[in-house]
Amino acid sequence: MTDLTPGLQCLVGEPLNAVSFVMDYVELHFNGSYLRCLTPPTVMRGGAAVTFPHAGSRDALCGLIGHGVSDIRAVDGGELLVVFSCGAVVTASLSHDGSSAEVLHFHDQVTGRTEFW
Repeated sequence: MTDLTPGLQCLVGEPLNAVSFVMDYVELHFNGSYLRCLTPPTVMRGGAAVTFPHAGSRDALCGLIGHGVSDIRAVDGGELLVVFSCGAVVTASLSHDGSSAEVLHFHDQVTGRTEFW
């Protein structure tokens, strides 16, 4: 398993500016940079968890707008974990189940690079 954390550390301290719902995936936007989750993200907050596209998931994701990233961890084949300053955690599976060649895209606005997993 490959540690994806080094490439994503630039998001620590960045606020979530927007959430985009595009057909069957979700994008989390941070001052021009974005994470595109091609597997359904789950929001865990206050002891409750809700997974996109289930009822309440869009509100839970949008409720994180304005909150900064306090930690981010990811292991290829494991799980993306984005911890927000409000205590909420967004997770998304990084397992390749054969239905898709990619599970996560990260575009860094500063460097212009895009990474695919």
